Parts: sequence; structure tokens; C-alpha cells
Amino acid sequence: MDLLRTVCKTIITLIKKVRQSKSYKTLEIGFKTTLGIPVRYRSPARTILENSILPYFSTQSAGSKVLFVGCDWYTKHYNKDYFRHAEYWTIDPDTAKKRYGAKYHVSSKLELLDQHFRPEYFDVIICNGVLGYGLNNTRQAEQAFNCCYTCLQPSGKLVIGREDDRHFIPFSNEELKSLRQFHPYFLPPLATSKYRIGSGYNYSFNFYEKPPNF
Repeated sequence: MDLLRTVCKTIITLIKKVRQSKSYKTLEIGFKTTLGIPVRYRSPARTILENSILPYFSTQSAGSKVLFVGCDWYTKHYNKDYFRHAEYWTIDPDTAKKRYGAKYHVSSKLELLDQHFRPEYFDVIICNGVLGYGLNNTRQAEQAFNCCYTCLQPSGKLVIGREDDRHFIPFSNEELKSLRQFHPYFLPPLATSKYRIGSGYNYSFNFYEKPPNF
């Protein structure tokens, strides 16, 4: 009886989504997310993230605390696919995005991270596609990455994926004082601390490590 009730609720939800949908993609996303089926966003940067970066940290994450910054329909499966053995958190200031977040979720800006977590709480923070989409100026970015530094464990890792178009984001990572506190981190799968995606796709991933305590 409980199973039948669940199936009926699912069907009703899907019917509502069909009525409200404006495109096939919207329908597909609604259908799959309701049934818990991963929906993937295809782009060169997302491919590098999902095929190289997340799998690497997945193998290192057992028992660790991981924060993923920003949620949407294409990130909903990350907890299950990559971090099921970690304490996996998500953060996004848009309360509507909570439905795409992890079990442990905070509706807040990254600039306020230290108001929600004690110092040295996380082992890994992944911040992809947030510069220019929320962190739009140096003041916001400095505050956010200072918070990341505070909330990361010694030897904790910070991943920043960003567009490198200065017309869109008018500052580089090298110009941010908050990031100078970190050391570059050599990511084994990509054999570099800064991976650029070329061929007309102006995007890079930067890997940082908080200095260890000695």
C-alpha cells in the first residue's frame, strides 16, 4: 500500500511538471530528478570536473568533510556518485536550489561560510562556476576565499573552476590576496596545479592547499 501511494504521488508530480514545462529539456529534468535519475550538463569544463577532479577527491574522501559550492539540477547526483562515504555539504544562497542540494545543506552565501561552520571544519571545498555568478567583484571574492581558508583543515584542498574572460570576470586569481595564503596543489590526474581548457573554451581549474601545521 505504501509503495502504491508513493508511485501515485510520483505520477501526480510528473503530470504537474508536464503541464508546467516549457520545453522538452525542462520535462526531462523534472522527470529524471523526481525519479532520482542523474541529469548531466554537457560542457568541456563539466567533463573535466566529473571525469577527473571529482573521482580523484572521491577516492580520498572516506570519512572526510566536503563542501560543494552552488547547486542545480546537474549537481544533484554528486553526493551519491562521488561522496557517499564523506560528510558531504552543499551551499547556495538561492533557497529554491535547496532541492538540488545534499542532505546537509546551507542556504547562504560563501562569504558567510564562517558564520555556519567552525574553523578548520572541511577537508575539501569545491567552488566551480561561482566567480562571475555570485562572486562578482574582488570584495566578494576576497571575503569568500578568506572564509574558505578559515574553514579548511591544515592541508585542506580548495578547487576553483572559473572563466578566464576578463570582460566577464575583471580580476584573476593571482590578484586576490586571500588566495595567496594557499599553496598551489598538484592534482595527480591532471598533473598540474592549474588546468586550462583551450580550443576556444576559456576556462580553468585552479587547485590550492592550505599550508599544513608544523
